[in-house]
Amino acid sequence: MTDIKPITKSIDLISITLRPLDKNPAFVYLASLSESDRRTQQAALDTIAALLTGRNADALTCNWNAVRYQHAAAIRTRLAEAYAPATVNKMLSALRRVLKEAWKLGYMTAEDYHRAASVENVSGEALLSGRELSVGEIAALMGICGNDLNPARLLYVPYQRRSFEARATVRTENDQA
Repeated sequence: MTDIKPITKSIDLISITLRPLDKNPAFVYLASLSESDRRTQQAALDTIAALLTGRNADALTCNWNAVRYQHAAAIRTRLAEAYAPATVNKMLSALRRVLKEAWKLGYMTAEDYHRAASVENVSGEALLSGRELSVGEIAALMGICGNDLNPARLLYVPYQRRSFEARATVRTENDQA
């Protein structure tokens, strides 16, 4: 997402005074995660903060307690336009958790938190790329591999050959039935 337009022009979403880290909702949330999850979710929160503020804030400088339902709904829409459903839902989960920390730290009312966090997940499935090969196509590929003198093929051809033979046997048995 190279062209990030802010969801709102409100200065309220940019934290003017930085809070100590132990009172920063994003930091408190990220500190509860494993190191690998922390990196992933911080990147998600950085993206959301950039959407909210037109790149004027990141995860640790965004004023999360100013996020309301209309902001969360707009974030959901923007993310759904740019990412796969599973990615959007992971990012929305990070948003909900930061909002929850803002509420637990006393920066949001319960009503504001519940409204903002109530934004629905994105439904849908990512389509798999490519297609299933027919038995004839697999046989042709195996024939080519069998004539190849490249030793690297030995790492994966035996599995493919067994898989092909198993599928051919199943089809032959099914065809006879």
